[in-house]
Amino acid sequence: FDSYNGQTVRNLALINSDGTLDTSFSGTEADPNSITSLYRDGSKILVAGNLTTINGQLAAGQTGARRLVRLNMDLTIDNSFSYTHHGITNDIAKIGDEYVLVGNNLGSGQNRNILLLNSDGSITSDFNQGTGITGDAEAVVVRYTSGEGDLIYVGGTMSAYNGTAVGGIMALK
Repeated sequence: FDSYNGQTVRNLALINSDGTLDTSFSGTEADPNSITSLYRDGSKILVAGNLTTINGQLAAGQTGARRLVRLNMDLTIDNSFSYTHHGITNDIAKIGDEYVLVGNNLGSGQNRNILLLNSDGSITSDFNQGTGITGDAEAVVVRYTSGEGDLIYVGGTMSAYNGTAVGGIMALK
């Protein structure tokens, strides 16, 4: 998109809680049709999708397309967040202050289409999903239930999780 309430933007905008455009963010530019999910976490903003540039910048350790970056509030890429996996990042959700849940289409491999990241972008060893998802994880939602902890809901074009048939939506504890 190129405008919000008549003001020019470049495919990425930050909207204040009253619905007005945050003009301090207006110089930010992202690739057209590349952003799938955003999450503001205090003074950082997670941007997910099929990204090649944000303000013409590449994240540290990356060449070509990046799939998930964290921006500082001055709109520079926070290179202390080093997510280095490939495959389009379809959705993200925060779990507490420590983790970022990522739904994507990585294809085959050890961390198949759903990842749990530490706050620095590295994959946590706290999440064992076995053989993982067959198909793509296109939406992820985390809901805290008192006494039961976090429930993770995943939706997408998936047919199985860890070898068990699922019909496009599932819940994990």
